[in-house]
Amino acid sequence: MDERINQEKNKYNKIYTDLVFASDDLRQMLDDKEINKRSFIKKVDTLKDYMNFLDSIEKESKEDKGLFKKLFKAQKNSNDEINKYLTQDKKNGYRKIR
Repeated sequence: MDERINQEKNKYNKIYTDLVFASDDLRQMLDDKEINKRSFIKKVDTLKDYMNFLDSIEKESKEDKGLFKKLFKAQKNSNDEINKYLTQDKKNGYRKIR
């Protein structure tokens, strides 16, 4: 696994799981109006998208290991893909979560 992907997943995986469990607990206790007041609820979907993105990059990198794929397909650099995905707004949003 690419080191950068591993670092990003380690950094956000526990936060994501904690947010999912907390939001599920709140949904059982509060109505939608009260839930929407919680700013972290909106971050759960954003973080979920990022985790899915990291999973897809990891899967692509594992599939690109074949000799013919290396010869005929320009291998994507996962660092470049992650940097393109992480706009300044997303970086600021993730920083607020941690």
